[in-house]
Amino acid sequence: MASILLSFVGNQDPISGPTDAEGSIMTLLRELVARQIEIKKVVLLYTTETQKGAEDTRDWIATEAELKQFEVELIPTSAALSEDPTDLLAAAQEARRGLKIVKTQFTEGDSPKERLRQRIEFNASSGTPAMKSALSMLQAAGYATQGRVWQVRNPKKLRPGQERVFETDVTVLRQEFDRQKLRQLVAEYNYSGALDLVAQCDLTIDETAIALLKACKTWNQGQFQAFYEQAEFKLDKSQKNQTKTYWWQAYEQGCTAVVRLKQGNSTEAMLHSFRAVEGLLFEWVKQHCSEHIKDGKDEFAYDQVNISIARQFPDLKEHFKSGTNPWQNLARWMNLKILECAAPEVFDDPDFRGWLNADDRRNQLSHYLGGISEKVLCQAWSVGNGEEWEARLLRCLNLLAEQNFGTFQNGALLPVIHHHLEKALAP
Repeated sequence: MASILLSFVGNQDPISGPTDAEGSIMTLLRELVARQIEIKKVVLLYTTETQKGAEDTRDWIATEAELKQFEVELIPTSAALSEDPTDLLAAAQEARRGLKIVKTQFTEGDSPKERLRQRIEFNASSGTPAMKSALSMLQAAGYATQGRVWQVRNPKKLRPGQERVFETDVTVLRQEFDRQKLRQLVAEYNYSGALDLVAQCDLTIDETAIALLKACKTWNQGQFQAFYEQAEFKLDKSQKNQTKTYWWQAYEQGCTAVVRLKQGNSTEAMLHSFRAVEGLLFEWVKQHCSEHIKDGKDEFAYDQVNISIARQFPDLKEHFKSGTNPWQNLARWMNLKILECAAPEVFDDPDFRGWLNADDRRNQLSHYLGGISEKVLCQAWSVGNGEEWEARLLRCLNLLAEQNFGTFQNGALLPVIHHHLEKALAP
């Protein structure tokens, strides 16, 4: 298995003045050879201050019988790192640059099978603390999955039973990076990305958190009933009872619109906000006029309303087709006509009028290519900003559902499950 050694050069290379012993680069090379690890190349990163040490290290390697066959490449670091060798960001940037160079040399002339067997040996004991940390961070962050991080102990500080050269396990550090990324993905409501990260990384995640992640992913796909069934174990009695109402999924749809706006997707926010109100209007009619309504034949067919409803609301009779068929499609316009007859006061509500006025804009915008900006979304709803839009949407749903939720945090179930998920993933 061929390896390339990547290391910064420190002031103790190639020989340490305080110990009068070989520095960490030479010591590590001898140890790798002793372990019968095939070395393909040695790549050394040096600053202005350590250039002489880098050249001396290269020359020293060339004089050693067991090491002289190794090709040594010296790479100068940036002026920024030379000016301040303690700059962690500059050290990390140079470490990444060195890693890219190493990876390029690995792929040149090597077969795919050979590439799978290659390793990068990181020497994390030469250079300033920033340089040493940078190499460990590269490995922990997953930039070199086939890399190994090595430490070389000061020979004068060795204790009984300690090895002079040993491999550092950065798994714990890498897992912490992955956990931070996982929590960030959840904070952004990117549940699919979070599940993908868990599958790709060696993370130990509580089964409850996995179950909640899967439930939230289902919610993000708009499958609210399936979401409830997956997340039911974390809901209290009143929250479970909420799912027995005709209106509960409208709040999930409205919450979806709010989440999409938080994600910067105002086009989908527009879509879901209208689906929430329009869908709830449909459910309101079915709830209040159920004796006149029958289900459509399949999910692509309209439900049907019977002309018998005109006995209760005579103004509706003119909207039925002439002939012997007493049924009419329960389309959006018919829902509005029924609502106007059954609850005319709704049309005096400023928030509902805002939704009605925006509906014309929605239809117009739907025929255009391209996205819908947050500004246009708010203009369509006759509000000044996203917070006012969210409040207007919530009040529209409260009006039709005859509820009094103050926020979507109370009205929808997703925020409840999202909170439980964040607690399960907390440090």
